[in-house]
Amino acid sequence: MNEENWNKDKKKGAPPAGLFWTIRESAFGAGDEKVALDMVRDLRLAILAINAAPYEKNAHIIEFVAEGSAEESLKILEGLQALTSHNGLVLLVRDSLSLAAQSKADGVVFTDLAKAVEARSIIGDDPIIAAHISETNDIPDNIDLAIFSDKCILQDITKAKISASFTVMSNVALDNENCGAYVQAGCDFLNASQYLNSHPEGAAKAAVNMLYAIDLAVRPANAH
Repeated sequence: MNEENWNKDKKKGAPPAGLFWTIRESAFGAGDEKVALDMVRDLRLAILAINAAPYEKNAHIIEFVAEGSAEESLKILEGLQALTSHNGLVLLVRDSLSLAAQSKADGVVFTDLAKAVEARSIIGDDPIIAAHISETNDIPDNIDLAIFSDKCILQDITKAKISASFTVMSNVALDNENCGAYVQAGCDFLNASQYLNSHPEGAAKAAVNMLYAIDLAVRPANAH
């Protein structure tokens, strides 16, 4: 899968990095309806902010981490799938092929590279497979997104991307103050999960801040 496949409607001049947002099932309240409704509201507002931003945008990913029963996880995932597919975001499920398939998510994030390689032989070419990578060499070509360990320096990621057929990101938690270097190093996605989940003014404000920071990081290149 090449970079264009992440967003077939990507516009000319779009910033080269999108947001990667991990949301754990517990964020939906574990049965507390008010917490669940608040989370859905915040999620909708953040997605509206992303899609209403004046900056040209790349694809953005939501990664769901299941924590409860399969039945409850699937219920939440089906709601997320409807929301993300309608708004042009990519939905991935951590470490569960079955939940991804049942919810019609876009793919899976594997924390074990060997399982990612095995999964590709099972599910074929279409679903997105992301995998956590501890080393920058010997990455299989059939991985769509390589998530490099925070022990990997930016130069390692830049070097790996030069000849890569996959997209890349670092697992380092980023915010609007420090993400610019990762954009310039060639990261296709930025791990904004901590910033989005903990911003005192909400995820929508955090998303706007990140998109603006991405735009600033590439503005000299876009100016030509």
